Amino acid sequence: MSHLFKVRALAAAAAGISVAMLAATPAHATVYSLAQIDYSGLGITFGNASATTVTSFNYGVTASATLNGSSSISQPACGGTGSFGAGLSTTCSGVNPVLASGAVNAPGSTSLRTGTLNFTALGSDATNNFSNANAAIITDAIVQGNPTSTSQIAESLLNTLPSAQANTDINSTTALNITFNSTGTNSVTLGFNAKPNQNIQISGATISNANVLSSITAVFTLSDANGHTLANWSPFTGNTSGADCTLTALGTTDGITCAVGAEGTSLNNTLQSPANPTNEPAGGALGAYAVTFAGLSTTTYSVGLDSTSVTNIRQTIPEPGSLALVGLALAGAGFAARRKQKSA
Repeated sequence: MSHLFKVRALAAAAAGISVAMLAATPAHATVYSLAQIDYSGLGITFGNASATTVTSFNYGVTASATLNGSSSISQPACGGTGSFGAGLSTTCSGVNPVLASGAVNAPGSTSLRTGTLNFTALGSDATNNFSNANAAIITDAIVQGNPTSTSQIAESLLNTLPSAQANTDINSTTALNITFNSTGTNSVTLGFNAKPNQNIQISGATISNANVLSSITAVFTLSDANGHTLANWSPFTGNTSGADCTLTALGTTDGITCAVGAEGTSLNNTLQSPANPTNEPAGGALGAYAVTFAGLSTTTYSVGLDSTSVTNIRQTIPEPGSLALVGLALAGAGFAARRKQKSA
């Protein structure tokens, strides 16, 4: 094969590559993440107590969503003193929901979550890009006299954009002045039902260039009158030995004990690539949870909850302009070589 023929072949091939790159749609993956927790029937019971008074309570919910660097956030809060039927003074709503972020959608989302109490997953598809969040304290024992229930959801989907994140947080702190009888076991027991729901998915041509994370956390705390933490409980799957209920040094000194009574599906869990399969199925069973803090004295204690759900997804998408420049450079190189051959 002559040198001139080789140069012409190179030029033709380069021109063909350039046209193909200009016409091609950049390859991308479908990347999806869901993180959700629902709580119901949350209540506090007291062992050996002769009187209990709610001295103060503070609630906060946060929902934020980001898509390709643009964000939206909602962070309402409320609180008060006293309790339902006992001199209640509060900035929280007496009707459902007690406190809610409302649906939060990141700017640029092509599928939207709507409604104050919409916690249904939008799900994955091969077209849309979105990121959304919603969180609410729906009912509350202190404000309404009903068992406390909450819901929170974070959800993100990418098809043609590079990044999305969503986050929710529900936190509450309730200060209780408890008078115990002189004999017996002085205790506080937290009990509730919960249903976690997580899902991660990656599919498409650039699966190796995509990352996905779904995370949920839940921590229940017992603190003293000065706000010092005495014990933390972070429920994990099937662990009834109390290993996930830990005492601080001050809690140990004060003689506090912690006993886990029931734990369903883990409320502290992370799914992510590549540690988990690229398509991790959604779902989580409704389970019962309970913990008892004992060894208490007649004084004021605070019981707290901090529950989060987080999604974080990313993918690398080739820029159409970059592909075109590469193709044009190849074509130019071939053309230059051909001119050089002619002039020789």
